[in-house]
Amino acid sequence: MAIGTALLDEVIARHGVTKVDVNEQNTGALGFYLRQGFVQVGKSELDGDGRPHPLLHLEIPA
Repeated sequence: MAIGTALLDEVIARHGVTKVDVNEQNTGALGFYLRQGFVQVGKSELDGDGRPHPLLHLEIPA
């Protein structure tokens, strides 16, 4: 198992993480989360600091 997958499994199991935000331009991270079962549920045109860096909202389906 890859380190990223192991870390994600841990935060899901121990902390109940089911939602993440990914910068739309970070195709590597997006692909990783999609392969782990996350789906896109929304999009924000601005990041958390109000800058024009679109975020994709992902979550694990219930």
